[in-house]
Parts: sequence; structure tokens; C-alpha cells
Amino acid sequence: MEIRIKGVPALVLILAIGAFYVWRTTAARADLEQGAAQELRTWLRAEYARQYLSRAEEGQPLPPALTDSILAAQNITFPSIKARGTHNDMVVRAEFLLDGKPPPDGKNVRYYRMTYSMVTGWIMKAETYAFSYYLALL
Repeated sequence: MEIRIKGVPALVLILAIGAFYVWRTTAARADLEQGAAQELRTWLRAEYARQYLSRAEEGQPLPPALTDSILAAQNITFPSIKARGTHNDMVVRAEFLLDGKPPPDGKNVRYYRMTYSMVTGWIMKAETYAFSYYLALL
């Protein structure tokens, strides 16, 4: 079976494929502030809780200062979140604050490699480097 498309139908098909691609990328960027932020918030909360809990002594109750730190780490806000790349491979630049202050490790800007699907939403693959963000197109 062979399919041949020539002339105006071929041009219409190419334009339709291009429009679909632009629409998917635009949909991903429109959901960046909500969907990607929520996915990153989940990962960052877990990371900081894990760091704080590793300081606790096993079998002992958590000291109040440590409990306060864990609770403060749950309040993550994103003053700035940007993305580059395609919906299948986006590099997201996220600037965040813990409880309104920079995080204790000083890393308030991080870069993540993520994918976007209209069915599953945003999925984080891994943390990456600023270099990847600046190399990504768009």
C-alpha cells in the first residue's frame, strides 16, 4: 500500500501537522505555572523533608526546631518558572522560596528535565544543569 499526497492536499497536511505541534507546545507552556509547579513542589517538599529528617536521631522525638524546619519546607512558592524545549523534552528553570525565604542550601534556582502529556500532565525526569536550559531551543 502506498499513499501519495501532492499539491494543495500535501500543503494542507503539512500545515495541519505544524499547527498541532504548535498547539501541543502552547498547551504545555500554558500549564507550566500550575501543573509543572505542582509536580516540582511535590519533589522539593520530599527532598527537604528527607534532608531534615536525616538529621533526627532514630527512636527520639523530633526537636521543635527540626519540626518547624520541616513545616516551613512545605510552603514552597515559585516567583519565576520558565521552560524551553518541546513538550517531550522540556528543561524547566524554577526559582523557588521556602516559606518566603531562600532555601538553607542556597540553591533557589534549579533546572529540571520534564515531559508534558495532555493525559498525564507534567512528569519530572531528573534535575539537570543550567547549561541544558540555555542549549534547549525556544
